[in-house]
Amino acid sequence: MSLNASLLGALRCFEVAARHCNFTRAAAELNLTPGAVSQQIRQLEQRLGQPLFLRLPRGLALTDAALDLYQACQEAFGRLEQACQRLGQGRPPLTLSCTPTFAMMWLMPRMQAFHALHPGIGIRMVAEFHDVGMAALRSRGIDLAIRYKPWQADLGERLLMREFLLPVGAPGTQWEQAARLHDSSAWAGAERNAEWSAWLQGCGQPALANGGDQEFSLFMLASTAAQNGQGVAMGRLLMVLDALQRGELTPACAQVLPSPAAYCLLASDHGDDRISALADWLLQEGADGERACQASLSSLSLRVIA
Repeated sequence: MSLNASLLGALRCFEVAARHCNFTRAAAELNLTPGAVSQQIRQLEQRLGQPLFLRLPRGLALTDAALDLYQACQEAFGRLEQACQRLGQGRPPLTLSCTPTFAMMWLMPRMQAFHALHPGIGIRMVAEFHDVGMAALRSRGIDLAIRYKPWQADLGERLLMREFLLPVGAPGTQWEQAARLHDSSAWAGAERNAEWSAWLQGCGQPALANGGDQEFSLFMLASTAAQNGQGVAMGRLLMVLDALQRGELTPACAQVLPSPAAYCLLASDHGDDRISALADWLLQEGADGERACQASLSSLSLRVIA
């Protein structure tokens, strides 16, 4: 059985869950949901072919086999953490470049989970707008970059997440009459109102003459204005999903269009194992984000335009 990233992550979840004998407390330490911890333990038990916890009426207890595994994990992770801390003191943090909206609305709420899994990896996050390529990563000392843009696999970009577009506003807002809110440029080189134009064309709707529009320097500002009742923003579903689920924003129309842009990941080729660890974690989070996005389509009664 190879110690790949998936198995190591499951073993880390097991070590914390075994220490607490409680999935809820383990989830709090790892900044995960109890369901995610339970799923990791279930998958680990399947891979090992035997149970690790006894589910008792008043809590959890380790099986005899799990006691040996727990002691091994404690020793291994303890030594790894100490080694990472020693080595990390002499290594600069990784530089991760991404747009302000992506950083604030999606990435930052998830970063604690990465730090819990990789406490020895420091990260310097840089928020910036302009596009970057592999040459820019090398010349500017950037280790990883995430951009919302049309995906170009031939340039070494990896698909992090696909995005969907739908108009969103405060509860009760109708997209036909409200002001249209948008950011200045959806991605580097995008035409003004590119996302609204793509959605209208995909829905077979004529360009709207009424309502006017309001422009913001960030999508995050446009979505906040929509939440405050100033109009309807062309929402990026992954970015506004939490607000939709809390009822702070509502779909102003049930038609959803796959976006012409996606979240793309570019990683430098320095051969640094920390870059690989962060890239693998980001790709896994991206896959989880896409699944949550797909699940929300039915729960919010949304229809994807082919």
